[in-house]
Amino acid sequence: MQETHASKRFTIVDTEDYTVDLEYNNMYAILHLPRVSKFNKTVYTDMKIKVQDIWDFVQTVGYSGMWICISKEDTTLGKFVQKIGFNFLGSYETQDVYEYGGER
Repeated sequence: MQETHASKRFTIVDTEDYTVDLEYNNMYAILHLPRVSKFNKTVYTDMKIKVQDIWDFVQTVGYSGMWICISKEDTTLGKFVQKIGFNFLGSYETQDVYEYGGER
């Protein structure tokens, strides 16, 4: 029988200013940011703490990495995720791929 890698996705953080979804399966954990309405110091500080907490959880349940994909066109969000601890890995089709590197 061939193994499938269907994923599940749910909202893990939902604030007035942003939403974070976690998508996972038996191979990976990926964050999605379907909504970020502000890019200010308060959002930065809050999101940095929340992402670190999610990373701690992801490691505890056995994943070795956590990724996020951002549209190549959304340069503001790309810069923002790098500030909160994601490292640019490369591009795939219309997306830039980042891996979480932990707290800086």
